[in-house]
Amino acid sequence: RNAFEAVPKAIDDINIQTAVTRTMELFLLQKICENGADFLGVLTPSQMRVIKADINMLLTQIRPDAVALTDAFGFHDNKLDSTIGRYDGNVYEAVYKASRSNPLNRTDVMVGWDKLKPMLDMSFIERNKKVQRQGKTLSNL
Repeated sequence: RNAFEAVPKAIDDINIQTAVTRTMELFLLQKICENGADFLGVLTPSQMRVIKADINMLLTQIRPDAVALTDAFGFHDNKLDSTIGRYDGNVYEAVYKASRSNPLNRTDVMVGWDKLKPMLDMSFIERNKKVQRQGKTLSNL
């Protein structure tokens, strides 16, 4: 309660107050949700469903401010290790670089392909791959 009362006293800008308050609400509701067993007998299943719905609502409301909030907390790209939440804006380059360095993408054939291939209709895939994407023919794999 004290933190919620302190926000308007410490922050003049109403938009920043709203973003910070929503972030605090999200944090608290997420903690309740994560530790739901601690609240057995205190919160009903119906109340827990409301909490989960409120979390989703808050995530939707916070999303437009996510980059600004991250910047405000002073998290740097190297600490976040995020390909999409980049300060420099080079999202696509970062996603490409990350996918190229992923061990699953180091071979032309995916892990488990030998077990998956017999279950697939390869002739259907081969006929339709031209409209889906470019690449090696699946029959050669």
